[in-house]
Amino acid sequence: MPIVNLNTDEGSGVITTFTGDISGNELISAQKERYAPTKKLLLLKYILADFTHTDKLDLCSNDVLQCSNLSMCASKENPNIYIAAVMNSDLGYGLSRMWQAYTDDIPWNAKVFRTRTEAEEWLREEIDSNLSFS
Repeated sequence: MPIVNLNTDEGSGVITTFTGDISGNELISAQKERYAPTKKLLLLKYILADFTHTDKLDLCSNDVLQCSNLSMCASKENPNIYIAAVMNSDLGYGLSRMWQAYTDDIPWNAKVFRTRTEAEEWLREEIDSNLSFS
């Protein structure tokens, strides 16, 4: 299975791990799963999207726009989420920055990183130094 959503830190976080080749439809489905149900969304403090084990991202700008729209809707339910995206390629980094541009008006605090260690350190600094990510 190329995408796994794991609830962490007693439901206050979700880590989405992507492996192999990822299509736009798979990315959108993972995002829908992550934001539902609303009860779970309301508990979230952070999302860590880990793309370090992907081989290929088969996405177009419309896929990124759809993900942005999902994020905008979710931010209306919970405006207090931090998002850390970890990208292993320039393409992934650029697509993440495109998502950030599309979602510039939402209140979430989002950053793109090259390593998971950097992402975890940032989340601990911003939210809680005791986050375990497990």
